Amino acid sequence: MYKMIFYICATIMIVATTYAMVESLSKYLVTGKIVLGEVLVNAEFPISNLPN
Repeated sequence: MYKMIFYICATIMIVATTYAMVESLSKYLVTGKIVLGEVLVNAEFPISNLPN
């Protein structure tokens, strides 16, 4: 049971990190500026208007 919870949490963290890296890379390619942290702060997932 604990392993299943661990893998679910690890998957969520990997997905969030990958999403942030892809968005940061796309902003870097467009603007030429490195953006750290802004992507996750401004993201509205899983439901909009939830506290980050």
